[in-house]
Amino acid sequence: MSTHTTTPTTPTTPTPQTTTTPQTPQTPTAPAAPRRRPGTAGYWVGALVTLVATLGALLWGAGAFLGWRAHIEDFPRVTVPGAAVVTLTDTGTRILYVEHDRSITDPAVPAITVTAPSGATVPVSAYSGEMRYDVPGATGRVGDAVAVFTATEPGAYRLTIPASDTDATVAVGDDLVWGWGPQLAGIVALFLGGLVAGLALVVVTAARRSGPTS
Repeated sequence: MSTHTTTPTTPTTPTPQTTTTPQTPQTPTAPAAPRRRPGTAGYWVGALVTLVATLGALLWGAGAFLGWRAHIEDFPRVTVPGAAVVTLTDTGTRILYVEHDRSITDPAVPAITVTAPSGATVPVSAYSGEMRYDVPGATGRVGDAVAVFTATEPGAYRLTIPASDTDATVAVGDDLVWGWGPQLAGIVALFLGGLVAGLALVVVTAARRSGPTS
């Protein structure tokens, strides 16, 4: 009798299939463009600002100086000894200047009498401080502030000056410091402001140009 042996068959495990997802190709990143170095325009603008401010201050100063000399030249004057009538169109403080030779360091102050339009005597007091100017058109002569009076009404004021040991002239004017000081301050401010602004532009431009370009 024959024997038939059957060998059990091992079930085959199906191989899982791998699904491959297609990858999107990456676009290469372009290198960053180097930072452009700032130009030199800031230097030129800074120089131009400084130049314009300097020229403006010089022109303003020249005009103010010429106007200041013309203002002094228009002061009413009385030769010592003598008398004169000075017409004042507005009220306020008036300063009396003694114009004398520059070589005289301490000029004698003559006795000055001021009479108001009403006929009343106007008080005259000594000037506290120092103020001097060069007399326009008179080389070697200067004017020193020596006295002050207050005009309380517009009109004709009479100045009487007796004889004095000094060859002098008395001029009637205003306070040159307060009258012309603001212009001087403006001239200085214009010059310094332009200088600072111009230098600032130059420094900022130099700092930006010295930075990294990448």
